[in-house]
Amino acid sequence: MDHSQVRTMLEKKLLELRERAVEIESKLSDPGEPDWEENALEMADDEVRIGIGELTKQEIREIERALHLIDTGDYGRCVNCGKAIDPDRLELLPFTSTCIKCA
Repeated sequence: MDHSQVRTMLEKKLLELRERAVEIESKLSDPGEPDWEENALEMADDEVRIGIGELTKQEIREIERALHLIDTGDYGRCVNCGKAIDPDRLELLPFTSTCIKCA
């Protein structure tokens, strides 16, 4: 897979994740229902949303880093040891910035 294809795929995924993050933030900022039982259920859902939101933010950061590495010509090289990242690993995790040994 060439870098232009990777860039296109990562940019599409980044857009989806940013939209998801906005939806999560919107739901978390909802003041809730006047009914305390309903609020208790919503609070439990909010805990799940917070977890998903954190994972989403982490993935956004990883994709942004991968796009930066493409821009600088360093994509496909481990940011820790500098060795080439296995192409199979990049195919599975196109936003990875580390080789399997450094992961």
